[in-house]
Amino acid sequence: MSWLKVEVETPDKPEIWSMADVLGIDADTVFGKVFRVWRWFDQHTEDGNATGVTFLLVDRVAGITGFAAAMEKVGWLGKTDQGLSLPNFNRHNGQTAKNRANTAVRVAKHKAVKATGNDKVTPQPLPTALPREREEKEVKEDMSGKPDIVASEVIEYLNAKAGTKFQPVKANLQLVKARLSEGASPEDCRAVIDAKVAAWRDDAKMAQYLRPDTLFNATKFAQYAGQICRDDAGGEWWKSAGFDRDWQATNAGCTAVTAYLWRDGKLIKEPV
Repeated sequence: MSWLKVEVETPDKPEIWSMADVLGIDADTVFGKVFRVWRWFDQHTEDGNATGVTFLLVDRVAGITGFAAAMEKVGWLGKTDQGLSLPNFNRHNGQTAKNRANTAVRVAKHKAVKATGNDKVTPQPLPTALPREREEKEVKEDMSGKPDIVASEVIEYLNAKAGTKFQPVKANLQLVKARLSEGASPEDCRAVIDAKVAAWRDDAKMAQYLRPDTLFNATKFAQYAGQICRDDAGGEWWKSAGFDRDWQATNAGCTAVTAYLWRDGKLIKEPV
């Protein structure tokens, strides 16, 4: 299972509050977005150095314009001659940090077993989870990469594009989160919204289907995304958009779902 090491005091660090002040958003949102950026670096780099990556990509990963600059201002992101890097990457990210953390857990468990080795085993069942364990479980679930805030942003995007007023209630959020858990990105969800708004908004009969239970239905979402990606060549969607590498496309703002809007590495059609 993939995971990241995050200190419990991170959400209240001065850097988080400083970024919140610069960006004009709340600290909890900043923490969630920072974690998303850390996750991207953990998945796409080995040492925290992202060659050829610019602030634009980081902003797109976070979903907020100016986020990369805010991270740089507090010292959590740096520019290099080749691209961008995360300072002190190996303290919390990468396999080295994870190995250290796992080793520490094993040592602690061994000491605990040794210290209580002569104690009698209680016949009563243990509680399902201690308060600390429940807290850690909740953090893991919230940091799974599919928090409610991401789904809420997708619902807000639908409202902004379609002129609707859907609320981020459980029924709507569950639909979006299910698609995210299947591998779709927030950008993919927005691309499907863009495509369907462009096709249905001015059609009195079809406009009623610009709603979460239609757009994010499992079968229909796959169909809509497949229609957008119909020019995908052997899974290498970036080539149909005119890019040599997938990261070049991502850096430019092109995704597998929006590749149909690109030719020769340039955006030829703006989403509605």
